[in-house]
Amino acid sequence: MKTTVKRIIVMGLCVAGFISAGCEAINNLTLVDVPITITLNPSVSNSVLPYTAPPECNDLTSNTKFNDNKAKIKSGSISQLTFQVMTYDGMPTSDKAIYDKIEYKLKFDPSYGDANEYVLGSFSNVRVDSLMASAQKITVNNTDLNTAISKIKDRPKFCIYSTYNLSGTTGTITKMTSELKVTFQFKVDAL
Repeated sequence: MKTTVKRIIVMGLCVAGFISAGCEAINNLTLVDVPITITLNPSVSNSVLPYTAPPECNDLTSNTKFNDNKAKIKSGSISQLTFQVMTYDGMPTSDKAIYDKIEYKLKFDPSYGDANEYVLGSFSNVRVDSLMASAQKITVNNTDLNTAISKIKDRPKFCIYSTYNLSGTTGTITKMTSELKVTFQFKVDAL
């Protein structure tokens, strides 16, 4: 009888230990990734290069996925940034035009008191016809930018600025439409 009681107690302790370890493992997996992609459509018309485009602004408070997770966001980063020229008419022509640099910066709404411009990324020596062929990925690896993005739950209004410089010459963009996609990767508390 004593042996049976001891076995039951040992078995109970083993089950309790297993449950406890399982709960610990579950607690370590409480953060989930929530990607939110925004699409901006910068356009340029009748502009001499170099050119700084008017800001493309966004307010994530109008995004349902953001609103559903806002209170649970622990951190964030930009996991993907792509740019594609959809239409282009200018001099030089798209097969000859090479941008020395296209740069993208993020700036939060002035109401947040943050006047910093955070560099999202840039292209160097890229042909316009390459940008028209397919969306080109821009590498994002700026620690300061990701620190700013982690605060986006408190600063959901921001603008993106684009600057275009033509390599070795000046030129004119008669009309250009494009698509800039930004995918934010938010770490959200799943509990």
